[in-house]
Amino acid sequence: MTASKRSFFICLVLAAASLINPAIAAEKPCVAIAPPKAQLGQGATGQDVSAPVQNMLISYLSGPMLEVVNLQSRLPAQLEAEAKQSGCSYMLSTDVEYKKKKSWGKALSIGAGVISSALPYAGVGGGVGTFVAATTAANVANTAANVQMQQESMEKLTAAQGTIRKGDSIALSYNLKSISNGKKIIGNDLQTKAEQDGQDLLIPMIEQTATEVFNKLTQ
Repeated sequence: MTASKRSFFICLVLAAASLINPAIAAEKPCVAIAPPKAQLGQGATGQDVSAPVQNMLISYLSGPMLEVVNLQSRLPAQLEAEAKQSGCSYMLSTDVEYKKKKSWGKALSIGAGVISSALPYAGVGGGVGTFVAATTAANVANTAANVQMQQESMEKLTAAQGTIRKGDSIALSYNLKSISNGKKIIGNDLQTKAEQDGQDLLIPMIEQTATEVFNKLTQ
């Protein structure tokens, strides 16, 4: 199964989950994601991939079982204050390093952009049938938007990784922590080495990161 088909399937599963158990929206955890700084390559030839990376994380994590909020502050103190004001219990930060064969490139701090996908409980009248119909319509719209955003981001990341050569590596590490006490909830260090020129190394690691975070927060 290709990455795009797998991502589309994940979105559909999340949309269906809300119909099976609509009350889940009221219980869903909220994760705030730090702003990205991401570049593949170095200097003037490097490509800024912060937007597509953040959009990929958004598309994976957003849905009826999680609420995702972006953080825009860059200074650490400002970022912590904004995280506390977000109303979320958790903050996700991600670092990426691009290794061109034998020399490490600059470290990249990666987070995700903005989205909050609460389900439309307020203002829905007419009984269960009307509620389910409204919920279905909202989920279809959210799913379609997420799939389109994800597809566009995949295309940009694929193009940016066209400069990767056999032997290059990308390392991605993430940390999910409690906003209230700073305690680490989960983290991982991922690394993939290119076996051929132009190989997609980053998208599978973004997917793995989102999957591990999602599983931890919804277990």
